[in-house]
Amino acid sequence: LFTLDTDWLRKKPDGIKRVLFFDGECGVCNCSVRKLINLDRLGLFRFAPLQGETAKMMLPQSLRTEGNLNTLVLAEEIGGEVVIKTHSDAVLCLLAKLGGLYSLVSLGRIVPRPIRDFIYSVIAKIRFLISSESSCDFQGEQEHPMILK
Repeated sequence: LFTLDTDWLRKKPDGIKRVLFFDGECGVCNCSVRKLINLDRLGLFRFAPLQGETAKMMLPQSLRTEGNLNTLVLAEEIGGEVVIKTHSDAVLCLLAKLGGLYSLVSLGRIVPRPIRDFIYSVIAKIRFLISSESSCDFQGEQEHPMILK
């Protein structure tokens, strides 16, 4: 009786190609991607590991180095141009695009980016302590339409 179906709050597909790049060897990242796949009912995003072939084709080398695997990268192809967002900007954009109640998180933009990125980097550094998984959870699932190599 008191449940709220948030589907009517979700945004409609806009035709923009989006790829979210994550650390394919991080258990927290893999669990997060699995959750995002379930939340992305409109298929707005594709997901690819930073260590994969899609990342080699779409991202500059500087975002794929060992030191940058802590970085979540959202690449959006808008009008033939690829726009790249990283760190907290990528998270806020991702949640805003999911729509519904997740859009409220975009209010986090009022927090200055250096503060948001600091919080992001702290979480990124302790993520291996949170999850004991260290290998790619998506091995053998490459046929999933939302997961790219």
